[in-house]
Amino acid sequence: MKLRSIVALFLTLIMCFSIVACSKVDSSKGNDDDDMDVAAKDKVKIKFLKVGKSPCTIIRTENYVVVIDAASEDKSGDIVTYLAEKEITTIDYLILTNFSKTCIGGVSGILKTAGFTVKNIYEPTYLKESNAYTTYRNAVSAAGITPVKIENGDTLKIDDATFTFYAPEKDYSTVEDENDEGNSIAVGMKHGKVSFLYTSRVSGDRVKELMDQIDGQTFDIITAPDYGRFDDNYPSLFSAVSAKYAVIFASTKNPPEAATEGALKDAGITYYITRDGGVEAKSDGSVLEVKQ
Repeated sequence: MKLRSIVALFLTLIMCFSIVACSKVDSSKGNDDDDMDVAAKDKVKIKFLKVGKSPCTIIRTENYVVVIDAASEDKSGDIVTYLAEKEITTIDYLILTNFSKTCIGGVSGILKTAGFTVKNIYEPTYLKESNAYTTYRNAVSAAGITPVKIENGDTLKIDDATFTFYAPEKDYSTVEDENDEGNSIAVGMKHGKVSFLYTSRVSGDRVKELMDQIDGQTFDIITAPDYGRFDDNYPSLFSAVSAKYAVIFASTKNPPEAATEGALKDAGITYYITRDGGVEAKSDGSVLEVKQ
């Protein structure tokens, strides 16, 4: 009987340990990389949303949320839905790189969302005349926000990440031309040894100016300019930044041009297209992980 009691006790202990182990596994169910503890110290998470042929990049640091461009008007709901899923109700910094409708169109919808707050808006200095711009300006005014005008070389320190703005140093268009490509602001981010370059819609001579502004800097990940359209200056840009990864904002209806994809391949850059789903990048300051 004594032996049977010992065996029974042993089996009981094994069952208890098994139950505890199973409980630990179940408690982490669903916590994939997308739901990691971004609030953990020294972590930065970048999400390139799937929002058609329009850009929206969401960056989360330990204490702040940064959104670069707000996609088109019909995609504001996608942005808010994504943030709500992450239990985020505040955008600390909304950075707008140009005034095209595909970059500012979603701002009005975001600002009008109940229970949602935008604390700061950063915007270009050039002038614009369009229905989308008027709607944007009215929405910002109604929200009581005074945007910060971005000048070339401005920086923004957010937790362990430093943002640098590369703004046009000369006017590439008139108001009537509505040349958002020539007047687009590029945004660099440095997080420890990891670097990111958001190229916005730069094209033409503005690309050459941007290469002068980054002055030999290299970047781990970039966005391909202007929704994957091709410009003769892009191969030189891709070669200059020596990126490992690139993200193209494009849709099935508006795919990237074959020449752009070819230029990325020639530069040895692994690229992702948001048409195929959102792209996630995670940095610990030393290593960059990218997945789609």
